[in-house]
Amino acid sequence: MILIGHSWGAMLTSAYIREHPEKVDKAVLAEPGFLDNDHMEMFYERTGLKDMKPSVKVMRVLAEAWAESLRVEGTDPQTRQDYLINAFFTTPMGNHPLAGYYPEGKIENAAGDFWRFGSLASSKIPASGINSNGHLTDLAAGAELWDGEALFLSGSENIIIGPEYQRSQMKRFPRAWLVIIEGAGHTMFGEKTAESLTAVRNYLMR
Repeated sequence: MILIGHSWGAMLTSAYIREHPEKVDKAVLAEPGFLDNDHMEMFYERTGLKDMKPSVKVMRVLAEAWAESLRVEGTDPQTRQDYLINAFFTTPMGNHPLAGYYPEGKIENAAGDFWRFGSLASSKIPASGINSNGHLTDLAAGAELWDGEALFLSGSENIIIGPEYQRSQMKRFPRAWLVIIEGAGHTMFGEKTAESLTAVRNYLMR
């Protein structure tokens, strides 16, 4: 099969290859967040998310989002939490921890369509990969033995997990190469749709 994953999806793609290498011929990993503990620590160091001290601006954004979430109705218990978390990750504010993901360091330059944030998945999935010592399970374990091919994609404007970071991660795969999408940040498929899809199509036609 061929797997294509972006961000967390790329991390899950790597984990699937680890568990079922014989089933995967090709894989597209578009800016996976981190595939091992060293890169996870690098990610947290660059974003400051682990030891983040919320500013007055952040607290105000969260307070307003919390008040608004009380009026949100949905079909499941996560509806309000999804609204609250989405507000934090998409509201422009000074020193946003993920601003470096996007062109000009502006969160408003993100270009990805989604219905809901998925707070339950975003908490349960990462936690399932952390061992008792707080270290991330190696999602790329055994990649050096995989005989398939991997394409890594990265946006040129992502200064957190962009080209340099992905070059480091792709070393785990013996048959892998990197295509940089110029002018794009983390949401390259929305920011530079034609360029990103062309890179994937060219790879699949090899």
